[in-house]
Amino acid sequence: MTKRYEWYQKKHFLIVSEVNEFRLQLTKMLESFGVRRIQTAKDLTAAQALYLRQQPHFVICDYHFSNDSDGLQLLRQLQEQGHYKYRSAFIICCAERSADMVKASLLHSPDEIWHPPLQKAQVRQQLDNLMIKKAALRHIEEALDKFDYQQAVKLAQEKLGRVPKLALQCLRMMALAFIRQGNAASALQVYERVLNNAEHSWAHLGRAVCQLELGNFLDCIDSCELVLRKHAYCTDAYLLKAEALEQLGELQQAAEALSRAADISKNNTQVLRRLGRLALRLRDMQTFTSSFRRLIAVADANPAVQLRPDDLVNYARSLFAGFLSHGPVKGKRFLNELQEVLKRQQRHFADEPQIALAFQLIFARMIAAQQQPDKASTLIDEVIEHCLQLHPELLLREEAELTYEAYPDIKAAEQLHQQVNRGETVLYPVKPDAERGQNLNREGMALFQKNQLTAAKQRFVDAFRFAPDNVSIALNLLQTLLKLMEQQGRNDDDIDSCRRCILAAQSLPQADNRRGHLDVLTIKLNDIRYRQQEDTADV
Repeated sequence: MTKRYEWYQKKHFLIVSEVNEFRLQLTKMLESFGVRRIQTAKDLTAAQALYLRQQPHFVICDYHFSNDSDGLQLLRQLQEQGHYKYRSAFIICCAERSADMVKASLLHSPDEIWHPPLQKAQVRQQLDNLMIKKAALRHIEEALDKFDYQQAVKLAQEKLGRVPKLALQCLRMMALAFIRQGNAASALQVYERVLNNAEHSWAHLGRAVCQLELGNFLDCIDSCELVLRKHAYCTDAYLLKAEALEQLGELQQAAEALSRAADISKNNTQVLRRLGRLALRLRDMQTFTSSFRRLIAVADANPAVQLRPDDLVNYARSLFAGFLSHGPVKGKRFLNELQEVLKRQQRHFADEPQIALAFQLIFARMIAAQQQPDKASTLIDEVIEHCLQLHPELLLREEAELTYEAYPDIKAAEQLHQQVNRGETVLYPVKPDAERGQNLNREGMALFQKNQLTAAKQRFVDAFRFAPDNVSIALNLLQTLLKLMEQQGRNDDDIDSCRRCILAAQSLPQADNRRGHLDVLTIKLNDIRYRQQEDTADV
């Protein structure tokens, strides 16, 4: 028995494809190499469950799946949810015509790309080479998997000096470790070092990530443009560019970048969600409606896609937008559809009273449009009664404003707006008011000390909107959001808000005693962003 044969005996493979012949062909090949542990999955949902349970050494995944899904979605979901093990290898098998799409996935790139037809000798050679490379990088990747980023950087630097052939891989892992530490400045230096020697699109995109984290928005846009000239299908470049444009206040250009990303990656829920929300801010109801309709359709077609509660509310909002555009008679089908949603989602509403209230307000707006203001007023009055028992979050406050904006003549709508919003807009920008920001900040601190975190969060959100340059408010909001996520679990929207708080506090000098507090909170944020969530690991 050869040494190489023994290598394969110790490895665990996962093959993912809807095509039975593909799974059988690869299984026979691997068995002939000596592999004993082979598992197969027909769809991405089953594949993710197997990966979480077994943590295979190699994943060989087909690119094409039904319902416009693709194999890269599996890799992206595993990495974004913190479940991916860097010591494993991910291989995508795709036709030549899809190669550009796969190569454009620079943030979530597979270890190798194979093109059919697969020849046994070629597969053996590629796997041999990949095993040798993974063995050489094993200690660095294990450190990354253990979240020991300082050790990963140290090992990568040592390997860099001893094995020049692995220089690019070592530098890439060093930059990743720095980003995971929250040290975007050091990661940026690594990417610049790579680019000083040769052009690499992944380094340009990594540089854009760092520039965005550091608040260098114009530089981030330039880096994204460099990537897009070579990889026109790079969805991540469009997302980074859109976020930088949004930070600069260029909302229309940001929406255009997100629209392009949505055209490329039709099932990317992150893109659809962000595009829909931005369209609402721009009052582009057509794009808003289409984005959330597509998002719900993706979730219906793919059980692995997890909707957020506010996705359901935005879906209901889109039905209301369709109702208004078609008029009370032709739009009745939207009202019927909303009632069906209310029936189907009763279980969610029982756990999320604020979501149920938001649906109730949308329903009230539809009824009011049908010239039934009394019935609508009754529904709104019920919402007001519930609001007295809750600390309404941003979602409900948005609905209160939209209801008042649509029907200012209904007394109950005006009362709701005053009760929930205190007369202030929540959807659209406000004029800076430092004094009002400080007052809200004091209210938030009083609530925080009483451990009323949800209410404190809302006060700090409002305070930050009125005083976006106030570092103390940014730190208070950041601290509250992190404490909420420690209790309630990871929340992507809150993570985005945390990143904005850190950007606002970047100007703090090292001598300022708040700088140490910021550094501690930044480490906590990265711990939540990148560590595997224990409660979802055992699927």
